[in-house]
Amino acid sequence: MRKRAPIHSLLLIIPFIFILAPLGALFHSRNALSFQSLVSDPAFFPALETSLQTAALTTFCAMLFGVPASFALSRAPRLIRQTLNGFLLIPLIIPSLIGGMAELMLYGPNTPLGAWFSAFGVSLTGSSIGVVLAQLFVASPFLILSVSQAMTEVPKEYLEATQTLGGDSWAYFWHVLLPICKDAIGVGAVLTFARAIGEFGATLMMAYHPYTLPIYAWVSFISGGLAQIVPLSVLLVGLGVLVSLLASFLQRFTRSGLM
Repeated sequence: MRKRAPIHSLLLIIPFIFILAPLGALFHSRNALSFQSLVSDPAFFPALETSLQTAALTTFCAMLFGVPASFALSRAPRLIRQTLNGFLLIPLIIPSLIGGMAELMLYGPNTPLGAWFSAFGVSLTGSSIGVVLAQLFVASPFLILSVSQAMTEVPKEYLEATQTLGGDSWAYFWHVLLPICKDAIGVGAVLTFARAIGEFGATLMMAYHPYTLPIYAWVSFISGGLAQIVPLSVLLVGLGVLVSLLASFLQRFTRSGLM
């Protein structure tokens, strides 16, 4: 067993090297902690505000519509559920730029839907609404897939017990599934928020303005080169680490019954 330990350690370390080595190079960069130039840029804080606001709204919408959809998906026949899960994976597989282009063909100002909203003074592109639509496309599957999987794994005896006590499907949803699956909902919400914060491609197509942090990073890179975006990259990586820790925290505490 002791002879195998180094091999097991090596097998464990190798995948993390591909993740941590580039991040280590980023943090080791000479400009990694040069936040003064970042915060002095008047475009930074509006981009930060836009990212936080739109990601929060995206997460709220994903939970509002995604959790009930997860419930319906968990109760669907297995073949239908697997097929729909495949569709939910599409935004996670295709380049987000392609997803944004597809959304632009649906919501753009010259499309029937976009023109209808424009008649009421609502722009679905080039606005915060466009940012949220782009983020929902790429981020909401995280919540739906995680929550529906958790709901699917709940034993059927819970539903039978609810029906025996006179409860209907919605009573089962509200009083049984939601408490049991709260950790999956929390983790899905955190991952959705994190993915929304980091979304670039679809947002680039749907709403170049107002700037989000990824768009701001791209503009800074074009104008100032790689060194210009190193502090922002460090900030975004730090945010990603915090989100990962929060997701682990939620899982640990909900499973221990403290939440």
